[in-house]
Amino acid sequence: MIRVWTRPAKAPPGWRIPRAEVHEAVAWAFDHYRVGLMLCDPAKWHTEIEGWAQSYGDDRVIFFDTNSLVRMARACDRWLTALAEGAYSHDGDAVTTDHVLAMHRTKVHVRDADDDGGTKYVFVKGPDRRKIDAGIADVLALQAAATMPDEDQAADPWAVYA
Repeated sequence: MIRVWTRPAKAPPGWRIPRAEVHEAVAWAFDHYRVGLMLCDPAKWHTEIEGWAQSYGDDRVIFFDTNSLVRMARACDRWLTALAEGAYSHDGDAVTTDHVLAMHRTKVHVRDADDDGGTKYVFVKGPDRRKIDAGIADVLALQAAATMPDEDQAADPWAVYA
């Protein structure tokens, strides 16, 4: 996790996430890492995501609407499976841990059976309304890592035919 912004307990009225800091963090990540794919939930961030796609490539910065239940269910399933198989872990970041522990699983189709093996789930806030944003970012990070194109193909998609 590069950075998480959360509303302070005693935030002044009208407090907002400092967008300039977010831009700086994104620029830092692209400067210091080989970012293969950045999946972005567009809620209230369309303009910024479009700008990042223009700056860093629309093949690397992708809109990923977490409200698209089938698409998000696939990412959540990948994340749950990777955790269950011990193929994925995190660095112990306290905010991410808190947000992951606050995530609740809910069925995409309410009438689906709980144990049929094909039921799709997504993560939502629980009744306590605790934040889950860093947990969802973790789900999207794994999805990005698992679905980004090979570096060679990204550089020249026709190279495999040469």
